[in-house]
Formats: sequence, C-alpha cells, structure tokens
Amino acid sequence: MKIKVWLKFSLLPIFLVFICSQLASTADFPEFGEFKDIEPKDAKYYYGSDAGVFKFMLEQFTIDDSLMDQVKFYYNSCDDEGIKAYIIFFMPKALEKGAKPEKVLDLVTQGLFEGVYNRRSDNPLNDANCWRVRYIAAEAMAKIADKVENKKKVCDSLIASMLFDTEERVRGASALSLSVAVKNIANEGDYCKYYYINKMNDRLAHTPFSDQFFLCCLVRAIGELKDKSSFWYLMEERRKAHTDIVQKQIFIAMKNIAAGGGTDSAGK
Repeated sequence: MKIKVWLKFSLLPIFLVFICSQLASTADFPEFGEFKDIEPKDAKYYYGSDAGVFKFMLEQFTIDDSLMDQVKFYYNSCDDEGIKAYIIFFMPKALEKGAKPEKVLDLVTQGLFEGVYNRRSDNPLNDANCWRVRYIAAEAMAKIADKVENKKKVCDSLIASMLFDTEERVRGASALSLSVAVKNIANEGDYCKYYYINKMNDRLAHTPFSDQFFLCCLVRAIGELKDKSSFWYLMEERRKAHTDIVQKQIFIAMKNIAAGGGTDSAGK
C-alpha cells in the first residue's frame, strides 16, 4: 500500500511536466527563422556577421552631418576590425550621397593610420591585425582624391603610409592611390608633382628585394605617372637582380614613360 502511494505522488510531477510541455508545443510561437517581420531578402543579413548587418543597416540611412558624427564616434569606440573596415569602405559612397568632403577625408585618413599612430591602450586592435582597415583606407583615398579640396592632405597621408607602414600590402595600395592623387595636382610651391614623384623615386631606389609586392605596386604607380625623371630610376632597378615579375613591371613602366613622351614634373 505504501509503495502504491509513493508511486502515485512521485509520478505526479512528471505528469505535470508532460502536460505543460504539450500545452507549450501547441502555443502559437514562431519557429526560429520564420519570423514574419523579416523579409526573405533580408534573411542573409539577419543570419550574417555583425559587420554584414552593420553594412546593410548603414546603407539605409540618409547621409547628413549628424550621421557622420555618430559614425565617427562609433568608429572610435568600436573594436571590431570588420565594422571599422566597412565604415572606411563606405566613405566614398557617403561622399556621393552628400556627406561633407572634409568629414569623409578626416575619417579615411584616420583609417589609413589605424593601429599605427592612433593606438589606444584599451583597444585590442594593433597594427598587425588591423592592416585590412588601412588597406581599404588607402584604396578609398584614390576614390575621393578628386572630390576633396585638401588634396595636399590626401597626398601627404599616402606618402607617410607608403614610407612607414609595417604591412607591405598597405604600402603598395598607398603607392597606387598616390599615383591617382598626384596626377591632377598643380605645380605650385612645395606642393607639386615633382615633390611626390621624387619621394616615390627615392623609395624605389631604397626598397629591399624582399618587398616583392610593394615593389610591383610602386613600379606600376611610377609608370602610371609617366614622368621622365622616373625613367632613370627604373633603368637602375632593371640592372639589379630582381625577380621576373618585378622585372616585367619595370619594363612595362619604362615603356609607358617612353611611349607617352614622358611628362616633366620639374618643369625643365
């Protein structure tokens, strides 16, 4: 008799749990992934990375000064490399949508030196693991160079990155963007084509053989500018024991300068 009573009361909690589970299963809860408020075309962003969601949402905003200020504030406080990279990637598009050029240039310049000159002790990002942010910023500089007034800031920032960045891919992208930025500047005072082309020529003469990627980018950038003063530097590089891929870039750059007649940035 005692055993039957004990079984009756011991099975009661199990019975109650079973009843509750059945009631819950019949409740009108949406299955995960079937939320009616999320459109099918947005599902890939919903299930995507934080950077992907941020990219999707940022593109929905109307660009104005208030948004740019908030984007910069978030850039400075965020420690996600992917989000930082997309903010910089978005800046040329923001400029096309009406953002003020000086604010765009300010943020892209900051991205160009992310983790190098603006490192914070409380930020886990450093120059080694956020080189992608700087690489994207270097590419963005080429896209905004002809749309901003302060072209000197663009060129000076790219020169600093090309000379001193610790990552050769960033230096290479900076050299290529510099060739775009320098093409249309006026020869006035210290701010002239010859100043920047001379810096590029000098960097070419002192770049070690091990910097293969950077050498290819720098030689290509110099060839794009088609300045006669660079021809002799390229000739000297051709005489060195560079790899075949670098030698091909040197030959193409020399041909561009010679076939194009060669401009003379020094005005001589």
